[in-house]
Amino acid sequence: MSTAENASMTADVAVAHVEFPMYPQEPPYHPGDVYPEYRLGEHSPQPNHAYAAVREAFHLNGMDSANYGTDRWNPLGTVIEPGDRVVIKPNFVLSFNEEGHGLDPVVTHPSVLRAIADYAFIALQGSGSVRIADAPQWDCDFEELSAWGGFEAITAFYERHRLDFAFLDLRKLRRRVTDRGYVRQDDRVYLDGDPNGYTVVDLGARSALADLPNPERLYGSDYDRTETVSHHHEGRHEYLVSRTVLEADIVINAPKMKVHKKVGVTLNIKNLVGINGDKNYLPHYRVGSPREGGDEYPDTMDVKGRKALAARTWLQERLLTSGSRVGEFIYSVVFGAYRLLRDGLHVRVDKPVVAGNWHRNDTCWRMAVDLMNILIYADADGTIRDEPQRRFLSVVDGIVGGQLHGPLSPKPIASGWVVVGDHPYAVDMAVTRLMGFDWRKVPQLGFAQAEASTGSLAERFRLADPDALRVHARDGDVSSMMRHRRRVGVEFDPHPGWRGHIELLADEQEPNA
Repeated sequence: MSTAENASMTADVAVAHVEFPMYPQEPPYHPGDVYPEYRLGEHSPQPNHAYAAVREAFHLNGMDSANYGTDRWNPLGTVIEPGDRVVIKPNFVLSFNEEGHGLDPVVTHPSVLRAIADYAFIALQGSGSVRIADAPQWDCDFEELSAWGGFEAITAFYERHRLDFAFLDLRKLRRRVTDRGYVRQDDRVYLDGDPNGYTVVDLGARSALADLPNPERLYGSDYDRTETVSHHHEGRHEYLVSRTVLEADIVINAPKMKVHKKVGVTLNIKNLVGINGDKNYLPHYRVGSPREGGDEYPDTMDVKGRKALAARTWLQERLLTSGSRVGEFIYSVVFGAYRLLRDGLHVRVDKPVVAGNWHRNDTCWRMAVDLMNILIYADADGTIRDEPQRRFLSVVDGIVGGQLHGPLSPKPIASGWVVVGDHPYAVDMAVTRLMGFDWRKVPQLGFAQAEASTGSLAERFRLADPDALRVHARDGDVSSMMRHRRRVGVEFDPHPGWRGHIELLADEQEPNA
């Protein structure tokens, strides 16, 4: 069923569960079983639970069910046509885990991507192309990520079979990682980015940010806030979107199942920050507390901590935005002195809720909703159309999920899920429930489901009856989870800034739908 047909209707989501939630270690991650539809010859002597789970999720979702179990089974033939340009959008946010828990809970595992790509090539029937493309955070080392994930081995495997395939880093800029505590101009490395270039897309009044107060306080991802504000000011709401994505016939969104410090959960909607090539187009929060017109940290933050954060922002904007060596030197002296005096002054900043990392962030989720609307409705030249411009499928990697300090340094949780569906909001609602959270407490999902007209394209994705969402799974409790309030499976520990504000309550406490 197409995205347009899904609008304001119930939707189907399939949930596959693996008994052994682990990923294969040997790229290019061949399947461990002999499947009749598999046409690329090579197999692994070791089990590949990720491949099996992706395959099972396609089957549970009823994709080409008439041919399942035969060499004619073509599950993605329901959404991919021969000759299509296929983009698989993973979550490649970082090449390291800041707390040493490894990359399994941080990024979409390449073994999951390999399985998706294999079935895409079956549907393409020898024509068309597959691109695995993302714009990670600017401190991600793509070469390190590639080495960890075996990207070269996967690429070489498809090249041997003469299939049109590539991994793409869509960023225009990355930075070298240092322990300096701030970024200098010579830490910045400018990249070629998307080989097809970028398109500026302006949502204007249809942006979820359109009615957000105090846009002059917006903060993006770099010190120069004037750039972020200039793209979201006086009726403009602009994003710099990958043309490879906008020229795709279908985008298969493959997020990691994990919690997120700014929006609660990282799933289909938040994963789309990676289709934007310049992170400073993306508003992440508004500086200051709610009382001051921002959503960076609570009004209750310690006064010394608030003053320290405000002083740091003021100095960064004046000394680190021009690339001046003199400005960088002055900042280094002041910042070094602050570090020395911090303990003596007893300044305590509540780290989990700085930089908009809490449940009252009213900015970041709006940006993510904008990107979802762009993905569905923007044509290659950036014009927002009334009808979907490309097909959509979601394959969520939750074999090993990420909890606690997501999305950058999450702790792994052996969740064992792979979730498939073609309605982005429906999938996110179902996965949020799987994680032990209430989707109505996740702002991007509650917004999309709101009864009142908002003027946003997101309302077109509203489900007529969320609790009637059809979830297909082998486990009956999972299949019926949208019709009851019982928790299902593992429960993720939310980010500290969201703890107590997102969890699914017990049956007797759960509010009525």
